[in-house]
Amino acid sequence: MTTFLFAGDSVTDCGRTFFDARVEAQELGDGWVRIVSSLLDHRQPEQHRFFNAGVSGDRVYDLAARWDRDVVPFEPEVLTILVGVNDSLRDPPTDPDRFEDSYASLLNAVPDSVQLLVVAEPFVVPVDDGARALRDAAAPHLELVRTLAASYEGAVLLELDRLFLDACDRAEPSWWAADGVHPTGAGHGLIAEAWLRAVGGG
Repeated sequence: MTTFLFAGDSVTDCGRTFFDARVEAQELGDGWVRIVSSLLDHRQPEQHRFFNAGVSGDRVYDLAARWDRDVVPFEPEVLTILVGVNDSLRDPPTDPDRFEDSYASLLNAVPDSVQLLVVAEPFVVPVDDGARALRDAAAPHLELVRTLAASYEGAVLLELDRLFLDACDRAEPSWWAADGVHPTGAGHGLIAEAWLRAVGGG
């Protein structure tokens, strides 16, 4: 039985907590995490456990603050981290030095049980001028995530920023994320497919 845990913000939460961080991690939400779990359970029955540790509104340091409660005790073999957009979206933005320190603390505290770490890029889809401005503001945080992922031996970087940009060549940006931040159903499917390819499950 392989344990998968997904840690992050609203893009992972996707209705799981409704802003109540006390919700049990067995609740998977209605986004890409549920799609991944459904497909893997269909393909390989009775071989997986899934936990969702996404909490809407979280910045990197919020995730770090609850790491020992919401990640470590579940002893995942496959751990996915997708967090960072709120560090640019919420006011005031997180200083890059604090962002780097907080994200590094997550990587330094990856449980010993983890055999595969997936670091997913935070992303903003350029649906309008506001989203494009947010995307520019988020660029330093995105670069830090890429750098930190490269520093963790064996980590898989899930390149969601490029994935969504490429998808915008196939359909209007709002098809993938109506507000630029929260994926539509199609956007969640996009993430799920990319994740399955990255871990060898699709």
